[in-house]
Order: sequence, then structure tokens, then C-alpha cells
Amino acid sequence: MSEITRWRFPLRDGGTIQGFNDSGIATFKGAELYNNLAREICQNSLDAKADGEDHVVVKFSLKTVSKAKYNAISEFDNIISACQKYVGPGDVKFDTFIKGAKSLLANENIDLLVISDYNTTGLTGARNFTDMKSVWTALTSSTGITNKTKGGSGGSYGIGKSAPFACSGLRTVFYNTYAIDGVKAFQGVSRLVTHKNDEGKDTQGDGYYQNIQTLGPIFEEVQCPIRDEFLRTEYGTDVIILGFRNDGDWKNIMTKAIIKNFFYAIYKGTLIVEIENNIIDKKTLPELIKKYAEEEEEDIDSEKEITFVKEFYETLTCPDNQIFRHKLIDEDDLVLYLRKNDAYSKAIAEMRAIGMIVRIRKKHILSRFAAVVIAEGDKLNKLLKSIEPPKHDEWDASILEDNKERKNADAIKREIVRWVNSTIINDCRPEYQDAIDPDGMSQFLPLELDDAGFSGAQKETESPDGELIVKEIKNRAIKLRSVISPSVNTMGIANGGEGHNQGKGGTKHNPGGIKNPDGPEKVHAPKDNGKNSVENSPKVMYQRSYPIASDCSIYKTIIVLEEDNDKVMISVKAIGDDGKSEAINILEYTLNKKKYAVNGRVIGPIAMKANVKYEIYMKLSVKERLLINVIVN
Repeated sequence: MSEITRWRFPLRDGGTIQGFNDSGIATFKGAELYNNLAREICQNSLDAKADGEDHVVVKFSLKTVSKAKYNAISEFDNIISACQKYVGPGDVKFDTFIKGAKSLLANENIDLLVISDYNTTGLTGARNFTDMKSVWTALTSSTGITNKTKGGSGGSYGIGKSAPFACSGLRTVFYNTYAIDGVKAFQGVSRLVTHKNDEGKDTQGDGYYQNIQTLGPIFEEVQCPIRDEFLRTEYGTDVIILGFRNDGDWKNIMTKAIIKNFFYAIYKGTLIVEIENNIIDKKTLPELIKKYAEEEEEDIDSEKEITFVKEFYETLTCPDNQIFRHKLIDEDDLVLYLRKNDAYSKAIAEMRAIGMIVRIRKKHILSRFAAVVIAEGDKLNKLLKSIEPPKHDEWDASILEDNKERKNADAIKREIVRWVNSTIINDCRPEYQDAIDPDGMSQFLPLELDDAGFSGAQKETESPDGELIVKEIKNRAIKLRSVISPSVNTMGIANGGEGHNQGKGGTKHNPGGIKNPDGPEKVHAPKDNGKNSVENSPKVMYQRSYPIASDCSIYKTIIVLEEDNDKVMISVKAIGDDGKSEAINILEYTLNKKKYAVNGRVIGPIAMKANVKYEIYMKLSVKERLLINVIVN
């Protein structure tokens, strides 16, 4: 071919053979495909906001082009075939990719998702494309390099650039920029596998659509038909995804992803997003949040993601919110917005100044609330950025190499959680604590852990990797004593003690019940006359639950049934001071010294025999002090 612009896969030249598995791309694939793309693209654009601009605009649009018109696309028939021939069959993931790629290329036209930003600096340094410090080079021709220097900028690993490739059925992306240094540049990048070129020589897996004479980007003085489809007159960058994975509802999903992750940046007015001419900005945001929250309310299977955003948005905007500030490194560099509402989910959104949510966590206390935590100081933002993993969905100090920096970052992270939690608890404490009905609460008062009625014979800890460890310390035979319970529910206050429903006259060493003249160790439970009976529900003779871990994340539950039951189900709910309950996820449980993982909120079914004491250790998803209800049914 005589074209000066074409695909070039550098020779392997004795180097490593590159296979299909790409850790960077794999990081961003999966069910959250569009969500990951939205996060990485908008974060990068916010980072690149030009000086003097008060906001960034990001536009998403789908463009269909003719495959035969551009060699940047038509050359892929031979490239994909060469990759398939070199690797051969047997790799399921690669075989699936090849099948999808050939299906795309069999069409006359192909979809491109074009993502363009404005009021940004563009990708500077394209003329110096051999310099690894060039912004252009860091994005288009490097691995594991980042050039972001702003304290509040988003990326720190340099692999966020992989998110667009995960959305491409050909693992190929084009970059087009008009940068503030006055340079316009264009280049394609394809992440495939080692294969043989037209000369029969092994290539590297990464290829580039570029100027094959200079082995660099395509500048405006060079003719390039596909580049001319994206001519820019304003500073900024286009990220063009070839063979976009379009599921048919991408606009709707992308809109929700933008709102979910960047509602604060949009609310501040620093980000405006346009998806196929539908604008998401400060004016349209409230109505969009309302719309999607209502849709989630109607769909019982939805994850209620926008419902959380609705609570967070109201927390920022409603006049009855509370605003707290705290010093971590510089004065008032951490801010907390807090609002109490009986319908809220007890969720906390944590983010840095860039305005993208890093994570959402829950604080299980009696009152209901929503909270938004924002790191505003430059030094604090720089530190938190350094401890975010590639997907920017956590703060993890363990990823730092330097021991001193790691300890400092861990202390800062812990202080953020401590201050936020304590502030929420203090502000959300019930106003009339002394007026709580003692008759309604006395039955939940905790007992001591050294209750003689237990075989207290085990100690539970967590290993460094979080696994539940149960060590037997002492094992002594005891006689079971029954407890009257009007239902199969057992409640306890997770404050280092234990709780259960005591019968009249119950004490620490005598759980209570109705005296039986046949013997001191036997108790007759009164019949409920059908008021609480449920067909096929376990008939519980004895039930007791209490926390055994200092952080209240591990509970021990003892159950004795009156009759055999091979379908016992166990779940846990948190009880608020408003009487409302909320299910809690169970991560794993241990029964008969065997540990089982739990994928959800229910343990079971478990087969249990009558008059046998079963000890179940449950590891919960929360580490809080709260009123709980262990339900056996």
C-alpha cells in the first residue's frame, strides 16, 4: 500500500509475545462497562479544564461510517485474520472476541462512539511524541504512565485510558486533538495480540494508525480521510471508539451513569454533558434525578442507584441540611453535608474536589439520614488521589510503597471515617432519648458475654485477609434451658453484649421462661393459638444472638428447634428508632466448624434436628453498633 497513513504493528524483534488477556482492559469490562467509561472519560476531561474556564463540556454521539471508505477500518479484515491464525482456537475469550470482530467487519457500515470535550487544554505535546512526559504520548503511546499533576486531578495509574478499549468490539480507539499549544494531531491505537505481518514477521500486540514515515501522529498537513471526519475548531480532544458495543439502550444507561457518578460536579456547574443532544447540566439535573428515581421505585428489582443520588442531591440543596467542616491537613479541607429524613437510606457519598463519587458506604444507626463528604483542600486531594486503585472506587493506603507515606495516608483515611461517623451520630441522635418507652426497649437490654448458660467456648477473630477464624478454647457440657419467644425473632443491641426476648423474671444467669413442675431444666412454651404461627415455619424452642467481635461484624446465634426442619432460613435486619427494618448482607457463616460463603441476605436452607443446639457464626457486611433482628423462618 502507498498510503502514508496506515496501521503499523511494530515488530516483536525477540521481545515478549503478547496474548489476548490485557489487565488494563479487563479492569473496566463487565456489567459496569458504560459506567466505567463515563467515569474515566468525564474525570479526564475535568482534569484537563483549561485555565480561565469555569466548566467543561463532554459530548457523546454515535456516528456510523462506511467501512470501505477508510483504510483505518478496511485493513482490519487482514489484521483480525492474522491474529486468529497466530493464536489458533482454544482460548474461549479470544475465540469470542474474534467471532464478534468478524461479525462487525462483515457489515458495510460500522458504529463509532465519538466522545468530545470542550473548554479543555487538549492533548499537548504531540510534536514531541517521543517524550514520555508529553500529555499526548502518555495517553496514546504508553503503558502505566500518567502526566496529571494537579492535586485534585483524577487518575494516578495511567490505565484509565483502557476504559474506551473495553467498549470497542475491535479493541481499537482513535484520538483526535486540537491542543492549546496550537497543534492538531490524530492517531489510532489497537490492542490486539502478537501476529505475523505481510512479511511473515512476528509483531507486537499493540498497533498504531499513524504516519508510517515519521512513526508518529498524523498532523494536519498530512492527508487523512478518516481524520477529516473529526476536524476541530475549538480546543479539546475526541476519543473515538471503533466498533462501539451498543446494547441498544446505551444513551439511557450512560445518562444514569453520568448522574450517578458526577451529580456533584454537575450541581456545581463545572461539568455539562450532552448525550445525543440531550443535555445534563445544573438546570436539567433535578428533573432527571426525579425521573430515574421514580423509575427505580416502580422496578422492585432495580439497585436504587439514582434513589441514593436523589437523597444526596437533596442533602446538598435543601435548606434544612447541616454543613460541617473539619481540618485534616489544612483548615476546613473536609466538608460534610448532612440531612435527616425518615425515608433516607443511611448512605454516605465520599468524593474529592473533582466532583466524582469515589465510594458510597452506609452507617447503620437508629436514625435515617443522607450524607455527602467532599475533600476540598489541595493537599488532602493529592493524598487521597494517591491511594485510589485504578478504578477510583476506594481509598486504600496499602497500595503505597513508602512505609511512612502509607502510615500517614492510613491515619488520614481513618480520621475521615471517624470524624464523619461521629458527626453523623451526634447530629442524628434522637432528641428525646429519656422518653423512649422502657416497656418497648427493656426486652432488648444486653446480657453479659460470660452468661453461664452458654458454652462460651469459642473465640472468633479475623485473619489479615478478612477470613473468619473460629478457635475453640474450651468445650464443656451444659444443659440447655429454653426461652419463651412470642415469635421466631431474636433481637440484640450490638454494643458488645447480647440480647434476646426474656420471659418474666429473666436474669443474666436465667434467661426466663415459665416454670415447669416436671423439672427445673424444662420449660413449657405457651401456645400462641395461631396468632404467630406460619405454615412450615420452624418451631423454635430456644434462640439467642449476640456479637462476639469488637467491631460487631460477627454474630453468634444459638438455635434449638422443637421439631425437625430441613428448610431453615436465617436473615438479619437492622431496626431503626422509627421502627423500620432494613436487611443486612451476610458475607459468610460458620456451622459445625465449616465456613460457607453467602451471596445475599439469607442463610439456608439448613436442615436442623429437634432438641439439638446449633451454633451459627455470621459475618455481616456492616461493622457498626446497631439494634438487630435475627430472623429464623
